[in-house]
Amino acid sequence: MTTSQALISAHNISLSHHGKSVLDNVSFELKAGEFITLIGPNGAGKSSLIKVLLGLIKADSGDIKRSGDIRLGYTPQTFSPNPFIPISVIGFLNLNQKVAKNFLHETALLTGIEGLLDSPLKSLSGGELQRVLLARALLNKPNVLILDEPAQNLDYSRYPPTTRLCGTDGLTRPTPGDERINASVVFVPPYLLHGAT
Repeated sequence: MTTSQALISAHNISLSHHGKSVLDNVSFELKAGEFITLIGPNGAGKSSLIKVLLGLIKADSGDIKRSGDIRLGYTPQTFSPNPFIPISVIGFLNLNQKVAKNFLHETALLTGIEGLLDSPLKSLSGGELQRVLLARALLNKPNVLILDEPAQNLDYSRYPPTTRLCGTDGLTRPTPGDERINASVVFVPPYLLHGAT
């Protein structure tokens, strides 16, 4: 696949913050079916690179190109629900998007949140919130799934690592009507940084 066919490509991206270099001439390309893992110590710029790829922050220099038919799913490294907004999990999952009930139910089962749908979002534990964020990302039926430390706060004795949900060559799973979602994945795994295998 050529660069013009890449889902996302970044060329010579540089970014600084308060005078400190965060990204220095970084080039990156994500193609269909790829599973790319970003590893490095805290402060290495992994989350900053993801935010640049998503267009959430603007790089000081360099060029980002995204495919015209890209559908993004994203789980941020941190997310804090507003405690003053009374929204349930199912309300959050449906926020600003229309989701078929059967598709939402299947995604809830996949991510282990079927028992949380009527719970207030603000009442969730860290691990529960991570699974809700993953479910919301999947509900967009993405062809690019960007996961910034999605497994933090998860109890591995009860829930499988995100890599098992995603597979090793992109995320593929059945959907209602025998359709399938195939997503290229950019994955930042915190447990690799701590020596886990």
